[in-house]
Amino acid sequence: MPTSTPAPRSDRGASAGFTLVEVLVVLVIIAMVAGLLVVTVSDNPQRRLQREAADLAALLNFASDEAVLRGVELGLIIDDHGYRFVYLDPEKKRWLGLPDASLKGHAFKEPYEVSFSLDGEHLDSKTQERIKKLSERSEDEQQRPMLLLLSNGESVPFTLTLRYPGSPGVTLRGDGVNPVTVQPEQES
Repeated sequence: MPTSTPAPRSDRGASAGFTLVEVLVVLVIIAMVAGLLVVTVSDNPQRRLQREAADLAALLNFASDEAVLRGVELGLIIDDHGYRFVYLDPEKKRWLGLPDASLKGHAFKEPYEVSFSLDGEHLDSKTQERIKKLSERSEDEQQRPMLLLLSNGESVPFTLTLRYPGSPGVTLRGDGVNPVTVQPEQES
């Protein structure tokens, strides 16, 4: 019985196209590049400002919880260049920078105008006097906090607005008890 041997295969088919894996890898790379391009193009200044305000609000809420958990008085110092947190050292009776990385200082990457005000209408005279005494516990003007986050869970009611020069901004509000909220600045 004669047996036949199969004819040798030609490698011609292997070089005629791409494998499915190669096609999928190229598609994934194209999708990643397109995604990065969309994120880069759609990241406008107003969106960056809103993101900065939302990050600050979340950090203020976190710092308020930390003040209660640690039993310390925390303060926020903020200006057009950035913000940082300080704590009241009970032994030295002075405001000092926080060594904690989670509440480290933050420099704004863009030129913002910052306006800050305490909501004096909701503060009784005793609270106003306590705030004044706590804020003045620093020999260095640079270390005086503008906003206090107290160890009893209260904070001073405030309004803080971040904006690009000459454009509408984003307002952070704290009522002293509830979490800090973020909303578009109200036109006046």
